[in-house]
Amino acid sequence: GVGTDLLARGAAQYLGNRMGQAFVVENRIGADGAIGMEACAKAAPDGYTLCSAASNVLNYNVVLKPDLPYNAKSFATVIHMGYFDSALMINAAVPARSLQELLDYSRTKAGPFTWATFDSVGSGYLYMRWLRANRGAALLHVPYKAPPQMLQAVITGEANGGIYAIGQLQAQLKAGKVRILAVTSEERHPLAPEVPTFAEMGIKLPLRNWYGTVVPVGTPREIVNRLNLELNAALADPEWRAKFVTSAGIVASGGTAEQFAAFLERDREAFAGLIKSLGVKAP
Repeated sequence: GVGTDLLARGAAQYLGNRMGQAFVVENRIGADGAIGMEACAKAAPDGYTLCSAASNVLNYNVVLKPDLPYNAKSFATVIHMGYFDSALMINAAVPARSLQELLDYSRTKAGPFTWATFDSVGSGYLYMRWLRANRGAALLHVPYKAPPQMLQAVITGEANGGIYAIGQLQAQLKAGKVRILAVTSEERHPLAPEVPTFAEMGIKLPLRNWYGTVVPVGTPREIVNRLNLELNAALADPEWRAKFVTSAGIVASGGTAEQFAAFLERDREAFAGLIKSLGVKAP
């Protein structure tokens, strides 16, 4: 049910109709995505294996885990599918209406502000580390095993807040169970146009989550180009985009395989710089 799965299923349906070929989605979960990406890297580069990937497996893992069974050169890029933006959410009972009020509250309340996460080195954890180091925030890390557990903890007040996918917060926002104070998108997000971005508040971190499609390195260029053409067509199709992209809170991207490769390199370098500045080590 995560974005990589949703996009993979949508792409399989679209590509199957366009190319007259059956596409089967196979989820390989575990090890922060490393199991799936290893299977992709070791697949035959014949065009019959496409991989739905995200920033955590193609950049975060590569930077932080040098002993991975794959690396940045294991794949050929096909297309940047889009961005999956997140928001800083807090329990509705927390008396903060802005990020600055939250920072002040964290330092003055009885006990630290409990900051929930669901991954070991994801954007939520790294925003927490940055706010601690650069804004003097008093944040206590509370890790959970999975996103639903983390969200439930914030809703019930077991934890005070954290970073969560904005597209998956709509029901809780409408019910008044959580409040969001900032979003990770470059511009204000269409699902919360009244909420400022982190960048507006001078916090510009290379932690905007994204999705893309890659194939095993060595896949023939003509196959890569055909797949890029068809997936760009999918992103341009209003009905397909509404069903598999917009509905999940994803902001569509697209472009050439070369543009995605250049973006990947820039994003990875920026992420590596952030990790070094914060002194973060792989768990």
